[in-house]
Amino acid sequence: MKYGLGEIILIIALIGLVGVRVFLYALGSLHKKESGKYVTSKGTIHIPKVDLDRIPTSKRVQIETMPIEKQVAFLDEYLWRTKNLPEAYLHWAFFGMHYTYLVRDDLQFRYWLTLGGLLVWAVIDLFRMPEMVMAYNLKLVDRVLKELG
Repeated sequence: MKYGLGEIILIIALIGLVGVRVFLYALGSLHKKESGKYVTSKGTIHIPKVDLDRIPTSKRVQIETMPIEKQVAFLDEYLWRTKNLPEAYLHWAFFGMHYTYLVRDDLQFRYWLTLGGLLVWAVIDLFRMPEMVMAYNLKLVDRVLKELG
């Protein structure tokens, strides 16, 4: 069975996208988390250090009213999955991988298919990056709270 050039490029792009996701997952699992100590009647609990100022006040109040074990679980999961701006720019510079970094595979495929909107989209994303990272992290707060129930 013969494949056309477009089909071959599509297959390579899909395989590459899956491979990059696996690589980024492995890279994320190497991150080291810092923690502080919190002493309770049950012993010492390690609480990850995180700047909660970027979390909306209503969500921050919801987190602060949770039992300490759930707060720790939230902060641990949030820190583990949160994205930061320098890494997003690094992924942007590495063949426009920033949408994969921000877990937007649908947009990543379109970005590659159009060659970064013939570089216009790439330049626009350079300036939109802070907003995209912040939007991801705000959605992450809701996802982690929902997962913790």
